[in-house]
Formats: sequence, C-alpha cells, structure tokens
Amino acid sequence: MLETSNIFQSCCKNALSIVHINIRSLAKNLPLLEAFIYQLNHSPDIISIFETKLRSTTPANFGYNAIIYGYNFVHADTETNAGGVGFYIKEGVDFNILPNFGIDSSDCENLWIEVKLHNTKCAIGVVYRHPAPNHKEFDEKLFQVVDNLKNNKYTYFICGDFNINLMKYSRDNTVTEYVDVLHSLSCKALINKPTRITEQSSTLIDHIYTNDTKHAIVSGISISDLSDHLPTFSIIKTADINTTSNNYTVRNMKNFCINDFLFDLYQQLSQSIHHNENSTVNSQFETFVDIFQTVVNNHAPLCNASRKKKNATEAMAYSWYIQIYSHQK
Repeated sequence: MLETSNIFQSCCKNALSIVHINIRSLAKNLPLLEAFIYQLNHSPDIISIFETKLRSTTPANFGYNAIIYGYNFVHADTETNAGGVGFYIKEGVDFNILPNFGIDSSDCENLWIEVKLHNTKCAIGVVYRHPAPNHKEFDEKLFQVVDNLKNNKYTYFICGDFNINLMKYSRDNTVTEYVDVLHSLSCKALINKPTRITEQSSTLIDHIYTNDTKHAIVSGISISDLSDHLPTFSIIKTADINTTSNNYTVRNMKNFCINDFLFDLYQQLSQSIHHNENSTVNSQFETFVDIFQTVVNNHAPLCNASRKKKNATEAMAYSWYIQIYSHQK
C-alpha cells in the first residue's frame, strides 16, 4: 500500500491516473474501497470497478449510497448474481459515455467512456467476462472492438476481469491465440504478473490493454486486501515521450574545482552526520544523499543546454567522477 502511495505521489503530476479494482460486490465493499482511495497520496482521476454485482433490481436509492465524495459514478448493471461494471470519475475530469462502442457478447458486461489525453481522443473501457471455459465468442467480439477503436483513431485503455489466465500463454493454445491476435492489432498487455493469488493457485485474470505509444505509462499491481483480487493501476503521463525539444538539463562544470568540492562536502558531512546510537543506517544515508545533492548543486548547478553541449558535459561529468573516485583511493 505504501509503495503504491509513493508511486502515485511521484508520478501523477501532469498525468491521467486510473485504478482498476475487482470489488466483489460494491454494496458490501464500498467502505473498503473508500479507505483504499483515501490512503493514496494522490486520489486517482478514474477508478474502474468490476464485479459490482449491481443489478437492475438493485434498490434505486443505492445509487446515492454508492457515491464517493469528489467523484461521479456511472455503471452498467448485470442480470446475474455476479458481474457488473462501473467508473468513478473525479469531478473536473471531462468525459462522455461512448454508447456505440461495446463488446456485444452475452457473457460479459462492459462500459466505455471518452476522455481527453493531451489533446488525444482516449477511450477507456471496463469489462467483466463471466467465467466460462470457452471464450472464443468473447474473443472475436473484443477483437472487433479493438479494431473499431483503431480505425476511429482512438488511444484506448481496456481493463477488467477477463477470466482468461494470461499465465497460461505458453500452455493453453486458446490463450496463446487470444494474446497473439491482440498483439497483431497493436494491443499490448500492461500487467504480466498474477492478480489473484490463493493457497491453491495464482492467476493473471485482471488485465489492462492499450495501444498507446505516445505517452510514458507507469503500471503495476497494488498489495491490498480490498478483495481476493489485487488492484492494478495505470498512470499515463500527459507529456509526449517523443518530444522534439533540443533543450536538455546538464550541470555547469565551468567553475567546478574538485578540491573545493571535496572540502565543502567533507565540512558539511562532518557537521551533520554524527555517530549516535539513536540514528539508523537508513537515516544516515538519507542525510548523506541530501548533503551530497546540495553540495553538487552549489558547485555544478543545473542549466539548459543543446544536445551538443549535453554530450560534452556528460563526458566532463564522467571525468569528474573518475577524479572523485581516484581521490578516495
């Protein structure tokens, strides 16, 4: 939980953050969902949930009770005792429901929305496929949707409980074919480790798929006892990877003097790091890193540079590193 919080805090600036959760009954686990979200250092922009178990016969007032403060809630109900999907979308995030997209299969529920991602049309779909050994019909319908999204020039993220164990890719021909066809459609899976772990098995059935090649994406699995499925997440940086900017940040080594740097570093460390029984190795190391960074910034401040100067400065910095290393021998 702590690791996921740190990832959200460090990565979510100028990004679209999505958490994907198999809730195993929203009515039952809504308080746990709220607790999970509020523990994050950055509240996600979108929370996709599946297996809500909301039905058309669910009391109308539950829609009000399902509200999480600061979020809009949209959902697609199930006609069985399992399934159902939905989105919690943070207030301020503009979105539209996409009624013309959907997996037209009798064994799943799905819901699709459109958001803006750095001036790019972005479709987000949440899917719950009911367990069944034969998923050929579902596969074909999913392939059609993926192809349709591609033809309509959508960047997309598709998440949910597909009840297809991707850990069997090399052992089950149906899974192999399923994954290979998605790859042929430029659709890649972001999660590659088990998301449901029991004493008897570990399976990867909670998937995230995308065709996005323009943005940096951080994705992973969160350790949480929210349900018997581990939550997953995807954080999409809204700045393009393939920037054409010629400006780079480098260190100005013009006035750098190795002896002055080492003397200043020694003085700062001598004043700040003490040998006392209350300090830990971790706290001492954190202090060292902070001091080292401060002294480096004083003697070799960061500045903008062209690619040519960047390469020259990197060579100088390497030479500087060798000098420091030699002084320590």
